[in-house]
Amino acid sequence: MYGRETILPIEFKVATSAMLNIGNDEQEDLLNRVRMISGRMAEERLVTQDRIYDQQQRQKQKYGKNIKEQYYKIGDLVLLYKSHLRERKKLKERWTGPYYIHEVKENGVYKLRTMEGKILKVPVNSERLKQYYSRGDLV
Repeated sequence: MYGRETILPIEFKVATSAMLNIGNDEQEDLLNRVRMISGRMAEERLVTQDRIYDQQQRQKQKYGKNIKEQYYKIGDLVLLYKSHLRERKKLKERWTGPYYIHEVKENGVYKLRTMEGKILKVPVNSERLKQYYSRGDLV
């Protein structure tokens, strides 16, 4: 670049024409610079890891403020969100059900049971559920 031939890091180990053409002082300066940079890399990695961890904690806290996790009991009636219809099918119903909560698992995961008593195989996260209110409950 700009009339100078670039020197690659491998050329410090294997002698090439680019390394043979530079003077000893310049070569020593380059080697010192490489040593300095490689010495700082471990320290910079630790600083970067700390910054990433701090930022992840901030994002987790900010996300947690906006989430209102629903808790359901066994026997509650819920509707299930059809996530595959999220961005299309304008007039299709996005909720199916109602379903009964059959089993409560960890971290807001539920097993559902149909009105006929069939248990769904796949557990569902609480983000895809909402409370079902029958017409009698609303009057």
